[in-house]
Order: sequence, then structure tokens, then C-alpha cells
Amino acid sequence: MTDELIPHPKAPVSAIRKVFKIGYGSNVFRIRQITDTHHKGDGFRDDLFNSFVKTQAKDYKNSAWIHTGDVGNPDRNSRREIDEYSNANRKDEIITQNEKNKLWVEHFIIPKYEKIKDTCLGFIAGDHYMVIDGEPCTKYIAKRLGVPYIGERSGFVIVAFMLPNGGSFNYIIHARHGKSGAGTPGGDMSSLIKQDVGQYADLHLGAHTHKQNAHPARVEYVNGRGLVKSKVIWYMRGGSFLDNPAYAKKAEYTPLPCGWGEVELHLKRAYHGEGKSRICEIAMSKASIIAA
Repeated sequence: MTDELIPHPKAPVSAIRKVFKIGYGSNVFRIRQITDTHHKGDGFRDDLFNSFVKTQAKDYKNSAWIHTGDVGNPDRNSRREIDEYSNANRKDEIITQNEKNKLWVEHFIIPKYEKIKDTCLGFIAGDHYMVIDGEPCTKYIAKRLGVPYIGERSGFVIVAFMLPNGGSFNYIIHARHGKSGAGTPGGDMSSLIKQDVGQYADLHLGAHTHKQNAHPARVEYVNGRGLVKSKVIWYMRGGSFLDNPAYAKKAEYTPLPCGWGEVELHLKRAYHGEGKSRICEIAMSKASIIAA
């Protein structure tokens, strides 16, 4: 598995490309979304996160995962602005806090992801993060793990499936942290769909609201041979890892389940002369919400 950064000439986001080599005996691939883990926050479900790590580690040959923001539970925008204003003329305090933030991340965050870093598609910062070296701590975490940093709020990821004897298939993900607050499940999903108007992708991932939901849609397109075809795309909101009954009571939110989401892709192969094959399209896909 390799990755490369593809600069975009105009947009403030960049596309991350991850290459997965698919063996002849495998035609199912899973993409898991975790988000709003809020490590060390009130009600953080360490047992549930460990369950995710075990699931991903066991399925490492045929899966990948992405984190769409709020890795830890530290400061939001308003808190960071207050601290910046308060310490504007106190360089010693800024340096001390920077080192404290590094130690916190090194001790509480990085070890939790070491086991599954090789299948990571990337991290988004979100709105809960500390500042390390003038950047979101999520960027520091990604660098230390050797995985892509997608951006502070959103970005594109290209999952490129490659066969040993040639041929490839690109599956495009648009991942964002998201915005808006608590609402009905239908309204929450509608908000994500509206927010992603103008972004083309096979899988649209959102976060922030701590809700879990997945919605398929069918779109038409013209392939390279000029034929009008259609395919299923997905919109998914991945939830959180907070014990929401406790968190919701404190924040005055509706109690929500916690967990993660995943999309299962069934890859359809086409065979061409001398037994050679190439991945042609997604034959079927399904989304699952793992809730606790």
C-alpha cells in the first residue's frame, strides 16, 4: 500500500491516493469510518475503540479506515482563541504548552493507532484539537504515524485497487468533518447531502453531529466508451466513541448510540484474453453501522 499527495491547482484541499493490491482470490473490500473519538473525553468508550482496532487489525488484508475528525477531546475554536489572546505576549507559556500538548498526544493518542496505521487512509482535524507547532495536533499525529493528513475540515481520498498483472479501479471518497447540530436522523443526513453538493465522489463521509446513518443514492454517468451507465454512491455519518447517554445529558443532546460505520465493496472483474483480468466496477455495495 502506498500513498501520494496530488496537489490541486485551485482548491484548498488535496487528494490523497492510496494503492491496494488485490489478489485473485479476493473480491471484497471494506472501508471503515471512525470519527469523533474524543480520546480522554467524558464518557470515552475505550472498550469500543479497542474493539474497532481488533476488527481492523484482523481484516487488514481487505480493508482500510479513515478518521474524519476530533481525535482527542481538547480545545474547540473559542478556547484556542482565548488561550492565544491570553498568551500573546508570553512566549515562555506558549512554548511550555506546546511541549505539554506533544507529551499528551505521544502518551494518549499515538500508541492507540500504531497497530492499524498501515491501513489508514488519513486523518481530518475537525474542530476539537490542540495546537502543536502552530498546526492542529492531528497533523502532528498523522506525521508521527506516517499516514496522510487530509486537512483541517475536508478532503478527497482516492482508493486505487491494483491487480498484480495490471488493471486498476479508482474509488473516490470525499471526507469532511461537517457542521450543524443535533436534529432528526433524516434532517441530519439531508444536511450532509446538501453540504456535499458540488463534490463528486463514490462515498461521502460526514461527522461532527455524533449521529450514525447511511444512505445510498443512484447516479448516472457516461463511461469512457460513451455509454450511459449508473452506479450506487453512499452518504454516511460515522457516529462517535463517547458514551452518549452521559455526554448527551451534559450537553443537552438527545442520547445517541456510539460506534463506527463501514462500506463493503464487492468488486466485479472482467476477463480479457490470455486469462488477464482487471477490476471493472463495483458489482454491489452495502453499508453497515456498528452501534453500542
